[in-house]
Amino acid sequence: MVVTRHLFRAHPGLRPGPLTRLHSLNVDREKLARAAVAHGLHRFLRHESPFLRQRAEDFAAEIAACPCPVLSNGQVWAPKSLSDMVESLMGAVFLDAGGDKEQVWRVFRRLADPRIGPETVGKHPMQELNELRQGEQLQVRIENSYILSC
Repeated sequence: MVVTRHLFRAHPGLRPGPLTRLHSLNVDREKLARAAVAHGLHRFLRHESPFLRQRAEDFAAEIAACPCPVLSNGQVWAPKSLSDMVESLMGAVFLDAGGDKEQVWRVFRRLADPRIGPETVGKHPMQELNELRQGEQLQVRIENSYILSC
């Protein structure tokens, strides 16, 4: 809610499609999980699963080695528990601030930096594939988001 509000105000000329993509990238599971790791929140994850801490540590190591500093476009698997931590924290700030969206935005902005802006958003990989396919007149059959044949 606060991200959408900020993006709409910050980029009033942005069309709905690019605005939606920009929003999705800024609240993506991986983006929020990266924010949790960047601020050390993953160390405070309370759980009963013996594998959850290991998954969080593996993710932290993987993004440290990843050449994509902000988002990998799905090349890195992010544990949902880490993005849930950030969402829960934002919910707690919202309640504690009495519903003050500006206060929630100030916290989220610091937590989620660097944010993804229109200048850094490329085309969605599927859009690029479709444009390439159409330009080269290739036949591509896609099932379950995996390329099966060309």
